[in-house]
Amino acid sequence: MDRVRTRFWQLPERLTPRRARLTLGLALAILGLAFIALGSVENEGPSRLLSVAALVLTGLGNLTWSRGSLLSKRKVARRYVRSRGCSPCSSS
Repeated sequence: MDRVRTRFWQLPERLTPRRARLTLGLALAILGLAFIALGSVENEGPSRLLSVAALVLTGLGNLTWSRGSLLSKRKVARRYVRSRGCSPCSSS
């Protein structure tokens, strides 16, 4: 990150396909690590749940970002139009 975002609701830029695939692999590794930590018996109590929650949220964030970057812009636009309940081809 070469610049600081001033608003947290701004969407991040799309990743290149290569970086998106690498981020997808990283996300799956983080989620796997979270499930290993969940089954761990070394840590008990709130500290384990907090670390698992942090890993799961990080993994899901990376998974969403990489998956969104791998989708074509046309598919994203179609899904947005469908979710809004309007159809661009409808003649009413």
